[in-house]
Amino acid sequence: MAIITIIALAAVSYFIFLYIKLRPYNQGALKIKTFDGTDSPYHPSVLYFKEGWNGYKYWMAETPFSPKSKPYEDRNECPSIHVSNNGIDWAELINNPIDDLNEKEVEELDYFSDPHLVFVNGGIECWYRFTHRKGITNNYNNLQLVRKTSKDGVNWSEREILVNLATNEGNSLGNMVVSPAILYQDGKYRMWYVNSESRVTRGLSYSESNDGKVWKEYKKCTLNGIDNMPWHIDVNRFNGKYYLISYDLNNISIFESENGIDFYFVKKLLSPSVTGSFYNYRLYRACIIKDSKYKVYFSAHDSLKTYIGLMEGENIHNLNIRAICRHQSSIGLLNYIVITKWRSVKFITRRLIKLLRLKNA
Repeated sequence: MAIITIIALAAVSYFIFLYIKLRPYNQGALKIKTFDGTDSPYHPSVLYFKEGWNGYKYWMAETPFSPKSKPYEDRNECPSIHVSNNGIDWAELINNPIDDLNEKEVEELDYFSDPHLVFVNGGIECWYRFTHRKGITNNYNNLQLVRKTSKDGVNWSEREILVNLATNEGNSLGNMVVSPAILYQDGKYRMWYVNSESRVTRGLSYSESNDGKVWKEYKKCTLNGIDNMPWHIDVNRFNGKYYLISYDLNNISIFESENGIDFYFVKKLLSPSVTGSFYNYRLYRACIIKDSKYKVYFSAHDSLKTYIGLMEGENIHNLNIRAICRHQSSIGLLNYIVITKWRSVKFITRRLIKLLRLKNA
């Protein structure tokens, strides 16, 4: 009886320890509905208008990325638009997505990705990538950079091909354009993006264009102060400085720059958390805006769904996750811990039994 009591107390103590450890990571993500019914948004791009634009202060483009998508995971990775007046509660202004694949494109396993919103001459543009896989799952070389434009956020133009990286017209941008971040300044497009310069290295590149179609030869940017090989990025400009948000396949970090070419490490913003939170499995692209505070919207994954979370603070050195709600109830957390940690409990139990037997021998 004594052994059973000790084992029971040890197991209960272990679950309580795990529960307490997980509580600080039990923030909830933003509640954003997606057209595929999974409510699994991903890869945010956000614009902020202090006085509002067509009735809303915040405009977001995202692409659903549910692990449950059929017939392939990125089938529904289609650019979608959401609006808000507080940056927290988001609604659909139109029937999403603003662009979808046709039957032939689905058969060939094509997909969209990496949407980014740009404000240009009183209207908004949604830029995104279109990858033609031609029926081959690991074919990522037939890439087009495309866009749709709108004067009201409701009515959108036809898809327009800007750059075709599979032909010579894309050579000035390098081998690849991943996660383009575009600002329209002084009558020209300024684009930062991840360029796969070889099969094993990735770098941050920069180029300019007057029309989005003909681009200057790209420049290599520098990331100083920490080893960082970016995978998905965002760039924005506040108070005379450029701020880069870099996701490097593990962490989300922030850099700053005076010239938009040489970036210097400020701090690591976020890493995948402990088991049980909405961002424990993986992070992804994040974007930064500034209203009365600095806000970073980030992609998150818990292996079951994808989410968009929010960090905010008075300055870039003090950004914390906004706890919209709890990710799981107390009962849900305990159930999750019991299920996922059962092997650990059995291990501890076996160790206790072995120690008690040795003691009583």
